[in-house]
Amino acid sequence: MVALAMLGSPSCILLDEPSTGMDPEAKRSMWSAIKEFKGKSSVLLTTHSMDEAEYLADNVLIMSNGSKLFYGSLEELGNK
Repeated sequence: MVALAMLGSPSCILLDEPSTGMDPEAKRSMWSAIKEFKGKSSVLLTTHSMDEAEYLADNVLIMSNGSKLFYGSLEELGNK
């Protein structure tokens, strides 16, 4: 589904938990494809995986019960 979302060079893609249930090798391969793609388009990604967020995100939004707890870079998150 991620590959289908990238077809046609859209200006933005939305990915909801794209690596859920994948084996580690397939997950890393998909992450590499997303990382390369985000240089061409905007990518909005939802995930519970901090590993995924650390690898792919430029900025992170953390929410709880519909309220924003944090928004910023991973470096700013680490400093908090």
